[in-house]
Amino acid sequence: MKNLPISVIITTYNDSEYLSSAIDSIFSQKILPMQLVIVDDGSDSDESYIITNKYISNKRNVNVSYFKKENGGASSARNLGIKHINQPYVTFLDADDEMLPDNLNTKYSAIKKLDDRYFGVYGSGITTERKSHNFIDYDGIACTSYVGKYNVGVPGGCYYYLFRTSCLIKIGCFDEELPNNEDFDILIRLLMSGKACKGSVVCGNLITIRKNSLSRDSNSKKVFNNVMKFLDKAEYENYFDKGELEYRRKYAHLFLVRRIFFKNPSDAFTHIKLAFSYCKPVGWKEKMLYNLGSVSSFK
Repeated sequence: MKNLPISVIITTYNDSEYLSSAIDSIFSQKILPMQLVIVDDGSDSDESYIITNKYISNKRNVNVSYFKKENGGASSARNLGIKHINQPYVTFLDADDEMLPDNLNTKYSAIKKLDDRYFGVYGSGITTERKSHNFIDYDGIACTSYVGKYNVGVPGGCYYYLFRTSCLIKIGCFDEELPNNEDFDILIRLLMSGKACKGSVVCGNLITIRKNSLSRDSNSKKVFNNVMKFLDKAEYENYFDKGELEYRRKYAHLFLVRRIFFKNPSDAFTHIKLAFSYCKPVGWKEKMLYNLGSVSSFK
């Protein structure tokens, strides 16, 4: 069967131990893509090249190419990949994740029926901890406030989507000034440009949860600062209304609190107070944190 007119971009950075599984998941698709681009974002070793080289000469009509660049973050790595693709549709995969076998075929079957008002189609995912990431089956120009909200919104991660390549290029691709939330940013810009998306019932991605990922304890403060940088841009560009922006700022602070509470309780109490300066507590857990933050004020 003829390969699908899709380019897959895999980005990797010091995680080559996962890369073979990621690439194998592409070659295990029920219908293969025409192109696979591997971009190494400045890893300390050349192991990713050694691994990719095993796949370059394949008999399955998949054009595999490899590029290595200086470390610049996920956005710059993906943008480099986009410069080297030649198919009308594109999707992304992190090196430590995998695609489930029917991912490309199901999404392509959906997007080929849509006109160019649509920037892409999306599916759901499941983590290595067996937690489902589900989203509503939406069709149209989604409200930006729903980006990234499980069960009630549309995905905030680009690996859930099959994109129309021309739509990404038209809006200037990924913002290389954003170290985090670059996926949210490009999806919101696509929606604000008047492009629609459509949901799909397929569970297309297996998402690896790593103890040493950027969202874990050791880098929590750095990630928090980067998320706030995105929210500062969101405020300037009017991505959200005031209520949604304050909601997201609150939960950025509370996410950090969960990471640092036992290691740095003093700093955690500061962020508890800041979180609830944006929005009132909701639910008994938040009310308990609010009360703890209030008590700490008298010490």
